[in-house]
Amino acid sequence: MSTAYQLTPPMPLYAVIFFVSSMLSIYAVMRYYRHDRRLIVGVFAVMTAAMASWELLNFLIDSVTSEQLKLLGKNLVNGISYPVYAYSVLGFSLIYANHTRWIRVNALVCAAHIICGSVILFVSPEILYTSGGLTVQGPTTIAGASFNQFVTLDRTLRQAFLYLWAHGILVFTISTAVLLRYIVQSRRDVATGQAVSVVVGILAPACASVLLITGTISPAWNPTDLSFSITAVCFGLTVFRYNLFQMVPIGRQQVVRTMSDPMVVVDSNDRVVDSNLTARNLFDVESDWRGIPTQEFFDSPINRFTGSQETIEVDTELIIQQDGQRRHFDLERTLLRDQVQGKTTGQIIVFRDVTELIETRQQIKRRELRLKKLLDTMSALIQTGSYKKVAKIGVEAASEVFDARISMVYKYDLKSNTLQPVAASGNQDALSDESLVLNPSESVIWEAFRSKQIQVCDDILTELSHLNDGGSIQSEAILPLGESYLMHIGLSESSIESEDMSLVRVFAANLEAALKRADREQELTRQNERLDEFAGIVSHDLRTPLNHAMHHTNLITEAQASDDVESVQQSLDQIESIVDGILRLTRAGETAEVYENCVVKDIIMEVWDAMAIDEAILDCRVEDMTIKAEEIALFRFFENLFRNVNQHTDPPRVVQVGTLPENDKQIGDNSYTGFFIEDNGDGISETAMGRIFEHGFTTSSDGSGYGLSIVQRIAESHGWRLSVTNGADGGARFEITGVMSHSSA
Repeated sequence: MSTAYQLTPPMPLYAVIFFVSSMLSIYAVMRYYRHDRRLIVGVFAVMTAAMASWELLNFLIDSVTSEQLKLLGKNLVNGISYPVYAYSVLGFSLIYANHTRWIRVNALVCAAHIICGSVILFVSPEILYTSGGLTVQGPTTIAGASFNQFVTLDRTLRQAFLYLWAHGILVFTISTAVLLRYIVQSRRDVATGQAVSVVVGILAPACASVLLITGTISPAWNPTDLSFSITAVCFGLTVFRYNLFQMVPIGRQQVVRTMSDPMVVVDSNDRVVDSNLTARNLFDVESDWRGIPTQEFFDSPINRFTGSQETIEVDTELIIQQDGQRRHFDLERTLLRDQVQGKTTGQIIVFRDVTELIETRQQIKRRELRLKKLLDTMSALIQTGSYKKVAKIGVEAASEVFDARISMVYKYDLKSNTLQPVAASGNQDALSDESLVLNPSESVIWEAFRSKQIQVCDDILTELSHLNDGGSIQSEAILPLGESYLMHIGLSESSIESEDMSLVRVFAANLEAALKRADREQELTRQNERLDEFAGIVSHDLRTPLNHAMHHTNLITEAQASDDVESVQQSLDQIESIVDGILRLTRAGETAEVYENCVVKDIIMEVWDAMAIDEAILDCRVEDMTIKAEEIALFRFFENLFRNVNQHTDPPRVVQVGTLPENDKQIGDNSYTGFFIEDNGDGISETAMGRIFEHGFTTSSDGSGYGLSIVQRIAESHGWRLSVTNGADGGARFEITGVMSHSSA
């Protein structure tokens, strides 16, 4: 043929494949250099460029009519385009399946193959084929298109080509095996359409080569080259239909799948491109979930947090029902952006399960509330004196602090040897119910009372099970409260947690202490009543005969004075002093209720003048000190101190009263001061110092031992602090501090 160029039937197909593969390569290159510098994008660009060069060379080979040019073109394909395409396919498969550690080795082998193959083909151009010259074909018509006569290269495949073919089959087999192995391992997570397109695209040239070697198709038709049409279509679908560069590659599924929290990846069109099994189980999604809109993947209430992609990253707390239980999740939504253009390309949505954290916070909040109620209860117990009121506060607190359905406090009755109810939650008329009286038995309640150990039962095991009519009581706690009391609590929970048990113990300890204090105060009240009764007896029954005896003694003395009569009269005076001391002692402990503004110096002078102590000098240096006190009690206070000086100090006696300015202080709206009383006696011995305020203790033969005991009780009733020491000159020194001054509001 005389023309240098021609048109053959395969050339239009080569052109189409070249155009498609070129566009894919250009798209990948632009994406890589603009914003997506991932290795898989670069390798895909090289792979499609190799395929485009392959098809371009085939187009040029068919267009020329020179045997040498056709053979040169075939050698360029086999020496450059083929190895670049084959090794880029292998590299793509390795990256796709997350085996990136082999990429460098693959690139080095590819470079060595190109260099060695090119040298061999340059030295021996017909090592792969034996050229039989040109063969004339045509004219022919295909799909309505007519083609004139054209020439093709008549080739005979040689042994070296078989080696090259075997190499290609090995590379494509390895590539396919890598992909298929991963697809099988990750079949629950892989993008099915994407994976199938990649595998078919890679297998198509390999299958065409098999057909060529087996002689099924003539080499003149270039079946391998024609198979690239299938590869181009598959790669186009992979990129644009199945979002190869937007979806996470198959190998990246490991990252998503291994996350314990539900995770979903959404593209810029609000379609799900990836998710892990935890997310699919959470939202009960069917197997065909890839590519579906987020509105179908998520529940309706959640879509309002995931649909808009024009907002910044957002954290939202959600409540989702799963297996009949309420689960709490923190929705962490992170937008994916193009680093160059700043456009939103998708978003990652992670649902972090914070159910345990929320429940822990709620438990802490409940415990804090219980602790606050417990503190309020303790405060109320401190201010209560009656054991019945203490018990009533206890049962009310059990209902509030521990959500008790019933609670009762029992007191042991020694006469009947039974536990008697003294307080009950709810209707107090229930206390008269005889069924609530607990007789001795081997029950849990009596065992707890005898052992003084708290008992917790995860069931209703006691004699009080008949109170659980509604079945709301699931467990009970029995709290022994000292020697005489016991509390029973019926709880709505099936068990008590260890943290709550600590509150139960604190509650029991405080209730026990309050009951003991109430019993002591009740006993003190009874003692005071008996003491008042005794004081009345002393005042009435003893005073009358004593006055009668003193009257007749005075008559005898007037009629006939004698030493014996005088001795009797002194004894009667001493008896009268003892009676007065007893009366003062019984009244000194009464708490001062009415405070007056008392000028200390005036009270002191009044007491001193009334006592008229022989051979005594008073040195009063309190100036105009005015304090708040009960005036009668303050009079008794100085009276007993001066009487102590008179009884234990030899004449001449000197008594000094002064202030303690170093003890002046301001606490809130109140001002406090202090003063001292010091004599010139021999002081107080170390032995007597520790017992000076004991009731009945005296170092004098004619003393009653009541005076300083009365002084201490008066100080205590006013809230003063009374201390005793020996002064600088050796005498006894009493210091009184914490005295509220008149300047207080």
